[in-house]
Amino acid sequence: MTTASTNMGLFPLNLVLLPGEHLPLHIFEHRYRALVADCTLEGRAFVLPLATSEGVAKYACSATVHRVEHRFADGRMNIVVRGHERIAIVAKTDGEPYVTADVRPVPDMAPQLDPARVDQVIDRFRTLSESLAGEPIDPPADDGIPLSYRIAGTMQLPNGTKQRLLEERSEHARLDIIDSIIELALTTTEDS
Repeated sequence: MTTASTNMGLFPLNLVLLPGEHLPLHIFEHRYRALVADCTLEGRAFVLPLATSEGVAKYACSATVHRVEHRFADGRMNIVVRGHERIAIVAKTDGEPYVTADVRPVPDMAPQLDPARVDQVIDRFRTLSESLAGEPIDPPADDGIPLSYRIAGTMQLPNGTKQRLLEERSEHARLDIIDSIIELALTTTEDS
């Protein structure tokens, strides 16, 4: 996606999708069936913004259909989507049976990351995974997806935390957030 705005379909839900994360969805409303069909046939992404009682979040993640798990005879389907790129919703638009909006990419700021800090977060993640799963697990490998999102996508985090990670444009700051979550989880597992 370029820095210019692009028109994309919106699929507002009460959840947050992060870049690189896989998410199962049950598609049953006609407008979202149309959105998924259009995006699948045309090979394009749609946007999954957090929807709350206050409205739809301005920052969201684009998604593509990773796979169709099951198609039901009545048109419903179970799919798995994959998060791609952080975007900002510029303005809602009309013209489709589903909600659309002009969106623009929101790239990260590019400060130099301290390799020792990255290694520290990976080591803590491995320690946490070992305490939970019995063996250390490396963060998922995913070219082009920042480490913070790769780790966060493996954890069950509240929407508020995930939205905060999505809106943060500094990988260093996101790693700080992830590290504090891991540290708290390690303390909790040691106490139990």
